[in-house]
Amino acid sequence: MIIFGYDLVLNDEFVPNCINEKNEETWKKFKNRSGWFNHPSCYSPMLYTLNEYNIEFEQKSIDELKDESGWLYPVELLQYPKSWFAQLHPEDKKEEKWWFSKISEQAYSCIREGKAKLLLFNGIQGFDPFYHKLFEGLYDVLDTYKIPAQNVIFVTSTAPIQDHYNEWMEGKNLERMVMYEYPHLEEMSKIYFNRFIEDGKGLTWDQVSAGHKRSKNYLCYNRIPYFHRQATVLDLRKRGLLDKGKVSMASPEAYKHFLHEFSDTLPENGHIKTLHRKEYDDTFINELPYIADKIDLINCHGTTVIPETHNDVYFQLITERTFASRPFIFLTEKIWKSMFYYNPFVLMGPYKTLKYLKENGYKTFSPLIDESYDLLLDCDERFQAVLDEVERLCNMSENDIHKWYQELLPILKYNYEHFFSDRGNVRRLHEFLNKC
Repeated sequence: MIIFGYDLVLNDEFVPNCINEKNEETWKKFKNRSGWFNHPSCYSPMLYTLNEYNIEFEQKSIDELKDESGWLYPVELLQYPKSWFAQLHPEDKKEEKWWFSKISEQAYSCIREGKAKLLLFNGIQGFDPFYHKLFEGLYDVLDTYKIPAQNVIFVTSTAPIQDHYNEWMEGKNLERMVMYEYPHLEEMSKIYFNRFIEDGKGLTWDQVSAGHKRSKNYLCYNRIPYFHRQATVLDLRKRGLLDKGKVSMASPEAYKHFLHEFSDTLPENGHIKTLHRKEYDDTFINELPYIADKIDLINCHGTTVIPETHNDVYFQLITERTFASRPFIFLTEKIWKSMFYYNPFVLMGPYKTLKYLKENGYKTFSPLIDESYDLLLDCDERFQAVLDEVERLCNMSENDIHKWYQELLPILKYNYEHFFSDRGNVRRLHEFLNKC
């Protein structure tokens, strides 16, 4: 049996470790916030998923566990490593604003003595572990709080985390912590999509395979305008392809702090940055926001679906959250929504993402889609190859792209069924935590 330990219990409810709310009033306000982030799937994602899959575990206060061994102290990390480790604002360490200053000394004592293990869970957001200095931050925490690395477990949706960790550890005389890769958003999406089906928000196979003509060639969501997403929309605009699709992009005022995310990992004189410098002007900015459907561009829509939008396009151009030259992979809900709604896709994402999907039992769309872009490490070359393929598909006649979609139906049905039938990820996580 997995046992999780907590510093704080309010009204018989275990408050997630490192949450700021320390009394009944503030904890109640936290849970009653408006929007998606008040849901336990966000502020306690790992335990929510385990509970939804009927995985047995116990929760106890640290006062009950302080003399016992073999339990886990979970810290469910939200946002990005630079905020966890106060790397953006080092002064936060002194002011006790960083995550790890919120862990009780009693918990740290149990972890140091080996009675418990510190379980760090990051499943909601993906990141480049080198760009975000993940490993430096983790070992800074170990050094600050005198924690043996062997008593720390890091579970993340960023792949392949073990390879990245081994690369960073090379030549270092450091004790190793445990790294574990777990595709959390895939499992979370299965939970939500089953509810969509119950609520009549799915698409039946009869609806999909009925052979109806669709009004647009593609769908491309870009609520948060990360740098590579801006460049993608700029390229679509330059090629005259915006009218061929349903494209969204928020105005820059809404997300100023995301506009240059990861841009410093791209070659300064490469295609993406050169395109951006030439095309990102006042004329483009004044056209924004672009609206793909009735979804607003302010709130998070990871759990929002509009079936009629997906059923009115032939494919998706998925602009994943991450895009750079380093081979790190994080699959968001966009991938899983495309499978749920039987949309083939062209992926503006990390190197070898399609290869990763195939290794996990899914099928992709070659030769009906030229997927050679997936094996291009150079981000400028991959970017251009993706948009060349989108342009090719958009230039098909109405009859040809309709026939093209019909030929893909067996793969789309297979992926839908594989998505819902595979429960191996949660089972393996359960087995792993039981052994820790």
